[in-house]
Amino acid sequence: MRDVEALSAPEMEGRLSGTPGNKRAQAFIAAQFKDIGLEPLNGAFEQKFSFKKTTRGTVQDVPDAANLMALVGGTAERDRYVVVSAHYDHLGVRGGQVYRGADDNASGVAAMLAAARWFRAHPPRQSLLFVAFDAEEEGLQGARHFVAHPPVPLDRISTVVNLDMVGRGDKNVLFVTGTHHYPALKPIVEDAARGRSITITRRPCRSMSASPAFVVATANVPSGRAIPR
Repeated sequence: MRDVEALSAPEMEGRLSGTPGNKRAQAFIAAQFKDIGLEPLNGAFEQKFSFKKTTRGTVQDVPDAANLMALVGGTAERDRYVVVSAHYDHLGVRGGQVYRGADDNASGVAAMLAAARWFRAHPPRQSLLFVAFDAEEEGLQGARHFVAHPPVPLDRISTVVNLDMVGRGDKNVLFVTGTHHYPALKPIVEDAARGRSITITRRPCRSMSASPAFVVATANVPSGRAIPR
């Protein structure tokens, strides 16, 4: 809960892309990557990019957006990657109200950081690339930049696991999308749940197209999205 509370704190100002609160969230995530002991890519945790957005008919430049990325090297296949992702931006301040985004998606980032901590101590065979996407709420801009300017070759990414709004649900039910389009993922998901007090629900989901995993999937990378229900 500590990471959720930090990212949804008032000083983060709802983490809208291009705002000071978003910059504070960037700094927090990068600091967590460093404290965990993850490897930066190309000497930095940040993948900076810019984009334009339209607000009430006015076009605005966002010149300093950033995805945050870090690596746990694989023990056997260092040049093969599984991407574990979550978007960290949210809606910012509207009408004087701070939309903190504890569930959407501080919870997903917290789950990603928890996975990073575990795998840093227990490295897998393939490398894990942890990605906190910016500007998801602005039309998946961070994911689109990732695909257009991949930090590793896209054909070396075997799977994407995207974590979104995992703070909801109290019945130990995990809603997993992606297995419908990529049936090879089904036994992997079932094996991960076996012996645990969790129920996996698998079915096509229209919201898959609104997630970073969908953007990466368009590059022919098997992708899934996990959401509690």
